Amino acid sequence: MGRFARAISWGMAVSAVLACASTVEATASEVAWRADYATALKEAGRSGRPVVIVVESEGCGWCRRLERTTLLDPQVVGVLNGATVPLKIDASDLGHEALVATLGAEGVPAIVVVAPPGRIVARRVGYLDRVGFLGFIRPFVAGRPR
Repeated sequence: MGRFARAISWGMAVSAVLACASTVEATASEVAWRADYATALKEAGRSGRPVVIVVESEGCGWCRRLERTTLLDPQVVGVLNGATVPLKIDASDLGHEALVATLGAEGVPAIVVVAPPGRIVARRVGYLDRVGFLGFIRPFVAGRPR
């Protein structure tokens, strides 16, 4: 293989590694939301981690603000992905009506912490910034890896 071909091959290999690294970084910068309450509870039971549920609704300005700020903060993402089983549900979806009532989410956005095997241990309605959000869930994730 000639010098030029080796240089091209090397460049392609480096590009591939960088592309993979940026994909991992992008994935790690988002919360790995679960979509199903029953599955999230099973995972919580197996792992011993609490389920942190964010209840939101279409057309809710404070919900959008929570999504665009707090839930994209690297520290919040790290704690949610590393020490909890994160679940997001849409309160405006009629299929979630019974669950929203069970969770006692009387407004949106709401953050509900559920300990295995399904006991609600904390509930908060309203927007929380990074500091408020982490302070709210910290007692339930203390000592867990982040």
